[in-house]
Amino acid sequence: AIVGNTIFVHGAIDRLTMKYVPSLTTKFQIPSHPPPQFTSPYESPPIDGKIVESVHEWVNSLNEYLHHGLEDYAQRPGWDTERTSRGGESLLAIQNRPSMWGRSVVCNSYADGGVIATSTAEEGRQRAVHTAQTEMNPLAFEGVASNVMDPLPSQWLAEHGIQRVVVGHKPTGDCPAVLSSKYTGVEIVAVDTSYSHRKDFDDGENENIGLHGNSNILNSGYKKNKFGETRGQAIAMVEITGKDAHNNRLETFGVLACGAEYSNCFPILGCNNASTATTSSKDDDDDREHQGTHDDDDNDEPFGGGDPYLGTKLSDGWWVKASVPPNYHLCRGSGRFVEYDVRPME
Repeated sequence: AIVGNTIFVHGAIDRLTMKYVPSLTTKFQIPSHPPPQFTSPYESPPIDGKIVESVHEWVNSLNEYLHHGLEDYAQRPGWDTERTSRGGESLLAIQNRPSMWGRSVVCNSYADGGVIATSTAEEGRQRAVHTAQTEMNPLAFEGVASNVMDPLPSQWLAEHGIQRVVVGHKPTGDCPAVLSSKYTGVEIVAVDTSYSHRKDFDDGENENIGLHGNSNILNSGYKKNKFGETRGQAIAMVEITGKDAHNNRLETFGVLACGAEYSNCFPILGCNNASTATTSSKDDDDDREHQGTHDDDDNDEPFGGGDPYLGTKLSDGWWVKASVPPNYHLCRGSGRFVEYDVRPME
């Protein structure tokens, strides 16, 4: 769905899923046809679907795909006599990466290790694409994370007035994982706290949490497994607020795994003050990383008064995920390994 400058999808919009709409007859099986072109712009239309250039038309086409699948299931909910097809099979297929040759807007995902992106995940994505092409093996896409720093999808979205992508699907630690719009011009918001419980607190290993001398961060209101064994104490809310649907900002608030409450405002996105960054080279990525200190107050002005450090990566690899004054809540990880730290805001 699109609301103003924000698009909502379950999984991810990357260079594989962007513009692509599967065929209505797609089967829930390992594809028998060769792998499609994995680069854009496409030299020729895919044999298993179509390419839609407009973001709004792309969303409409995917919603039509959904409705067609539901109607198909209602008309024939069981298998046919040969057990080769069943109603709604196309909806099963779009929720499976191998069936889509890695082009599932439902199952593709950004987050890894509790943060929005990791170098390990990007290396895995590159290997998967190479394996899929050279070995013609769609199973290579299982468990792969999308490249959130890729400028191509962001440029396509920005050209059609989209400045923010909101997704769920994959666990993001104990609060939303966000990519600041300063990197590609589009803000990415991934929210899933279903696996955020910190067993180290239950085991009494919270004596010296934090690598920089910040101890005793465990909130006095901490309650073991408050929201279940996997979610634990954490709960997260996301709101988009502003004067209209095209000039607004992201606000996140809730409770971290340690029991601490947070309420954060991100920079305003809008026609007059949105970031226009489009580069993605490694050198430029390194230049955009910062040390995590507020040494230039003028930087706040272009971003509409929100905290410009939220959703950014520090030079030592930690991501700034939330502000809990007087500290920032940091996170880094890989795969299912997630660790946290706190740093002073000044």
